[in-house]
Amino acid sequence: MTERSLLNCGGSARVEFAFRCPVGWANLTPTDNPRQRHCTQCARTVFLCVDVIEAGIRADQGECIAVPADLAEAAREEAGDSRARIIIGMAGKPSEWLLRAWERLHPFTDE
Repeated sequence: MTERSLLNCGGSARVEFAFRCPVGWANLTPTDNPRQRHCTQCARTVFLCVDVIEAGIRADQGECIAVPADLAEAAREEAGDSRARIIIGMAGKPSEWLLRAWERLHPFTDE
């Protein structure tokens, strides 16, 4: 099993959003790429990310991202919200939430 698959499995890492967009994925304008949509409210491209690594890379580049709800920290609070199937927004510092996920996988021992 790879480190990437470990970070993406069963709750090891969750994308943490600094800003949550109120516009739903279905309300964004489709583009030629099925994993990219255009937001007419902020005039930016939104990238649909399939895992936390991709989300971290896009977030580090300052991109707006969309992730399945099971990859987002915010979804835990909104389990019954139908809009929460895909979470859209600007992620917090990916270096911080990816580091926390890495540390859960590789706990430091002082031995």
